[in-house]
Amino acid sequence: MKIKYALMAVATLVAGAALVFSLRLSLTHKGTKEAVKEFVLIAKDMKFHIEGEAKLPLTVRKGERVRLTIKNEESQPIAHNFVIVGLGIRTGYVQPGELETVEFIAGHMGTWLYACLLHPGLMEGQIHILP
Repeated sequence: MKIKYALMAVATLVAGAALVFSLRLSLTHKGTKEAVKEFVLIAKDMKFHIEGEAKLPLTVRKGERVRLTIKNEESQPIAHNFVIVGLGIRTGYVQPGELETVEFIAGHMGTWLYACLLHPGLMEGQIHILP
């Protein structure tokens, strides 16, 4: 008899946890907006420039959702890309007049190099992921 009640209690807990988890997921994805830290990097004159009020180096907190938009504003037919070295975050080739956006969760604390791999040494910077 005790085993039967113990099994019923465990089943109730599991069902309750599943219900809470599914409600949390539906609220997160349907009813609320997750905060996103956004940056726009402009590729121009063979350098990355930051748009807006953000300062370099880029700084975010671990666990934050980050959206980086790369705009190529070169006046010549020069393509660029964007890679955060060691994190596997990258864009494809961005042609003049085009933009590309990458979005990720800042999961690994530290200071990470970002660069255009087509123009190493010329176009690079850092992103700090703080606790």
